[in-house]
Formats: sequence, structure tokens, C-alpha cells
Amino acid sequence: MKRTWKILIVTAALLLTACPLPTPKKPPPDGVPVKVLMRYKFPPGRVGKYRVDEQVIGKFDMSLIPGVQTLKASSSMIISEKVAARPLSEGYASIERKIDSLRLKVWFNDKLTFDSTRFGEFSHRSEAEGFAKLQGKVIRFEMSELGTIRNIKGLGDLSFGRRPFQPSQMMETGNPTFSETKVALGDSWKTKREMPFEAEEKHSGIFEIEEVVTLSKLHRKEVRLLATLNLRREMSISLCDRESLRPLKGFEGEGVADGSFVFDVDRGMMLGGEVSTRLRVSTQVNTAPTRVATSMDLNSTTKFTLLEK
Repeated sequence: MKRTWKILIVTAALLLTACPLPTPKKPPPDGVPVKVLMRYKFPPGRVGKYRVDEQVIGKFDMSLIPGVQTLKASSSMIISEKVAARPLSEGYASIERKIDSLRLKVWFNDKLTFDSTRFGEFSHRSEAEGFAKLQGKVIRFEMSELGTIRNIKGLGDLSFGRRPFQPSQMMETGNPTFSETKVALGDSWKTKREMPFEAEEKHSGIFEIEEVVTLSKLHRKEVRLLATLNLRREMSISLCDRESLRPLKGFEGEGVADGSFVFDVDRGMMLGGEVSTRLRVSTQVNTAPTRVATSMDLNSTTKFTLLEK
């Protein structure tokens, strides 16, 4: 179960969104520009507070264990994000993200195995140690106007099931990256990237992510210009031996995420979003005289909302 918990934590940190078919282009409403340049903005000292709610359901099939095992998790978190007083060069800003509060419940085969509201009853579990350290945690990172993130600090001492968080995984919040040029209603743009992570035992892994973002709606609410962004991310996961870098035979992982975001173009900040992620991971090991096969199907839904507008 330690490996299972690690995969859940990694996947939850990759909560992403996606789009349906591109919206047909049509004339914008009165007062809405034909094309818009979208950028994250970082006024010094600005503080935004978000509520993040998540539901996760995992199903596990193991050839050595009869029946399908199920794991469910439900969490609610309040996060504050503060822009540092001094802007950085190259379009990057320094951000402080603080976890103000977090509630988490976990069920295994419909049995409650962890409840942060009853911490004393479950403090003996390995994941409890990591949860306790998350309360009040401050994470610092740099974010560009296009939405890329670098230089993450503050997560090195966190662990769940004795495995540390990988900072890049935790910071991949699912916010879309922007086009370098102006876009019109119905336009899409694509990005690709890789995210390395440390797996169990002697293995390292790579998440490969292909992202397509579509501008599906532009409208004004009062005086502000708002954009609805749909996004699809297709993911593949590979493992290799940490020393030889040889791929791990019999391992396959792939997933897709769908959802949408609402972006305040004038203020350069996200107002909210909802994400649905589906991930499947399977392994097959042939060791005479036994063939060992496992599979995991993971479905998660995450919703976040700006509380202080």
C-alpha cells in the first residue's frame, strides 16, 4: 500500500484540465476585443486565497490477491498565495503559497483508514506524519507570465509513506500555460514537457505531458474581461532503473485530464476551475513459476475557487 499511496499523491499533484472540440470562431460580443494577450500578472504584495476540493477513487487489481481493492479519498484545502514585494527578471515573480488548512479522509475497501478530523485515532499510520507537516506549510516558487514554474523550495522534508514529495509534482497545479501571441475565440495552442519523479525502490520515472489549451469564451462581467479556457492533457508514465537508466519491462502508465478554467484577463489571475483526471497504471512481472500482474485505475475530480475577489 505504500506504493499505492505514493502514486495517489503524485497523481493528485498533477490535477489537470482539458477541452472538448474547439469552439467555432464567431464575432465577439460588443466591447470584447477580437484578439487578446493573456498573461499572469503579479502586483507586489497581492494575496489571493483559494479553496481546493478533491475527490479520488482508485481501483486495484492484483493477481496474487482475489477481488478488486478500492481506495477513496476526499480532501478540502484553503491556500493563500502572496506575490513578493520585488519582481524578478525574465518575466518571473516570486510567489509564497501557504496551506492555511487541510482536511483529508481516506477509505480502503469502504473502511475509513484515515480522518484528519480525528487525527489521534489514526496518528499511527505512515501518511499521518506527512499530513501533520502540511498544516501551515509555506512553499516558495517562481512563476512566469506564461505560467511556467521554477525554483521550488519548501517541500523537501515532506513525506507520505516514507517517500518524499517531488516539488515539481506538487507545484503542477493544473493551471494552463498561455500562448506567446494574441489569440482569438476558438484558437488553440499546444505545449509538451517532461516531469521527472522518484519512484519506489531503485526506480526513477518520467511523466510526459502533451497539453492543448483552447480559448472557448470571452465576455465581460461588469468592467472586467474574463476568458474561459478549456484544456486537455494526455499523459504517459515510464519507469527506469535509477543506475542503468534501462526502462522497466512490463510497466505501462497513461492518462488524460479534462476540465476548464476562468481567467481574469485584466487582473491576470485565475478565478477558478474544475478538473477531471483519469489514470491507468499496470505492471507485469514474469518470474518462474509465477506471473505477477497488477493494475490501478484512478479517477479524480478537483475544483478550486478564488475566495477573495
